Amino acid sequence: MQSHKGIWSSDPGKGLTVIWKENHLVMSTNLGFENTDTILVEDRVFAPSSDVVNNANITTYMKSKGFDNYEDFYQWSLAHRYEYWDDQAKELHWFEPWQTTFEWTNKPFFKWFVGGKFNIVYNCLDRHVQTPTRSKVAYYWEGDDGAIRLITYKELYVMTNRLAKGLQNLGVKKGDRVAIYLRCIPSCLAALRPVLCVTVSMTVKPKWSSPPMAAIVAAEPSNSSK
Repeated sequence: MQSHKGIWSSDPGKGLTVIWKENHLVMSTNLGFENTDTILVEDRVFAPSSDVVNNANITTYMKSKGFDNYEDFYQWSLAHRYEYWDDQAKELHWFEPWQTTFEWTNKPFFKWFVGGKFNIVYNCLDRHVQTPTRSKVAYYWEGDDGAIRLITYKELYVMTNRLAKGLQNLGVKKGDRVAIYLRCIPSCLAALRPVLCVTVSMTVKPKWSSPPMAAIVAAEPSNSSK
């Protein structure tokens, strides 16, 4: 790295140069594709354990179709894609069933599950509250400082409804715009659902500044909870 009056440069000759001119930052023109460096190359493969594979939802479905080999099952799903997606959609909650799984309109436009009434927010959380899944982990949260928090579907349901009631008490209604500015913490996730339920327009602005963002991984319910 080198710097001098009027110019700041990082790794000269490798495509990253910033020029300070008249109180403005001016990017170098040496930013062509051939001058850029690869920041990260990741070629490792993390295979799931046999226990995870055997208890996966897709494995149960695959076997129900008479397949023991995933590649054969995959080729079948391509050849029978409408049947495949029709079966997958039946795993969700529909307020009104669909009449047609797939329908071409004016190509290249098309429609899926024509006539069906579906709410993705309800399917993400509400439908699990009246099942054994409510006691299962919905999110594994881990902060950069090592703090760990496990949130069940029931706990997340309580968090989201508490915020929804607060929004209603503030007078927020359908059609209003809501902006969320939070770090990547469980409260941010809990805020998304009630806002989508109460309003129709929202903006999510993650706060990437200090403290550092946290990692959140969604946990899918196992077959035994269905």
